[in-house]
Amino acid sequence: MVFQPGQSGNPTGRPRGSVNKSLLMLRQATELVLPLVVARALNGDVEAQKLVLERGLPKLKPVELPIEFSLEDGETAPARAVLLQAAAGELPLSHAEKLMDTLLPMIQQEEKAIARKALTYGNAYLDSVTARVNSI
Repeated sequence: MVFQPGQSGNPTGRPRGSVNKSLLMLRQATELVLPLVVARALNGDVEAQKLVLERGLPKLKPVELPIEFSLEDGETAPARAVLLQAAAGELPLSHAEKLMDTLLPMIQQEEKAIARKALTYGNAYLDSVTARVNSI
């Protein structure tokens, strides 16, 4: 017998929201045992303290603090600023790596746009862009 899509194979099965009996018993046991474990932990039982700390608190994850850095004007200046600040130790390397991953596609697009304009307007445009970049 093939069931229709979206229909249960057992329409009179377990009702929604019902709880497994084993799970219900475990929850009730936990409600009885937990205060005893906490009391023992407060009285100096090292194993109980370890259990409460391991199971009662979320695991800590390393978090990098946000940092401030400055970006200069110009096409490649933001990438140069990130590299200079990372080299000076003002910017964590992991932050610099993420920033460079974000900046590189933008720089590549800018390079393509400059190349297109250079083909259209000649070397004078390319010379003006080069002068701006070198002045940074």
